[in-house]
Amino acid sequence: MFKEFIDCIDTHTEGDLTRFIMGGIPSIKGESLELKKEYFRKNFDYIRKFVMTEPRGHKDIFGAVITETVEDDSQYGLFFIEPHGYLSLCGHAVMASVVLSKKIGLIDYSLEEIKIDTPVGQVVARSKDNEEVEVESGPCFAVIQDEMMEVEGLGRIPIDIAFGGNFYAFVKAEDLGEKNIDTERAKTIGKIIRNFINNKMTIEHPEMKHIKGLAGVGIILPTDRANSKNITVIGDGAITRDPCETGTTAKIALEYAKGNLKINETYLSEGILGTFFRGKAIRTVKVGPYEAVISKLSGKSYVTAFHKFVLEPNDPKPEGWLL
Repeated sequence: MFKEFIDCIDTHTEGDLTRFIMGGIPSIKGESLELKKEYFRKNFDYIRKFVMTEPRGHKDIFGAVITETVEDDSQYGLFFIEPHGYLSLCGHAVMASVVLSKKIGLIDYSLEEIKIDTPVGQVVARSKDNEEVEVESGPCFAVIQDEMMEVEGLGRIPIDIAFGGNFYAFVKAEDLGEKNIDTERAKTIGKIIRNFINNKMTIEHPEMKHIKGLAGVGIILPTDRANSKNITVIGDGAITRDPCETGTTAKIALEYAKGNLKINETYLSEGILGTFFRGKAIRTVKVGPYEAVISKLSGKSYVTAFHKFVLEPNDPKPEGWLL
């Protein structure tokens, strides 16, 4: 006999995996998606570990939980998980959720505009075909531009910080004195900068106080195929395979703030697999003291696997592990 049965569906968006928890979990209570996420964290965090860590998952996986809506006009709710915890938003998971929801009949296949409740509010996505999805971001803004910081182990380097659903720091590989940075080196750099910033500074969204602290670090690499190419390090060393959707919307806001990007000017972001997100800032809004931009960003998602994960009663490692 088995103790647990958890149903999951895997997807990839421009190369980045999302594992969706679809069944086998109790009802998740909460009047907002942030409260639902916190209810899940307090009561069912073992399920996150069960499906995200080894032997069923791995340290670079991302995930999401589909829930009931909180807004009357939304199609479903979504909050975001990873092996070490939770994210405020994961844009590639939003894209994948639309493709997945249509293919399994969760929403009407002919529906073009899909509204999704998330911990950062309602997100609007548009299904362009059975693979491509365009997501309209919430307000994204630059926090710090080209600030010189003395980072132990890396030296004195210019760092940008911007918000795109999560807070990100950005640093150019050339400013680190490196041209070709592999994923292992990127993990080391990302963790150093993330820990340095989170220990040195208080970073908090001016209106959504539950969003605080640096979530990731984007290392900008040379490219002649896009506006920018990046390796993005999330959390405690996870590497995004795609160009990072929320990281790209943060980068769009940053480039707009620096005067390098105009409203409705196309921005192409390249990831480490050579895949792309195509986006643009479409209008400006005010968020606390910041001039922010709303962006649109599109990418393609594909369903890759259906899982039924089980737990045997005598398994000595029921929640899995990470190395």
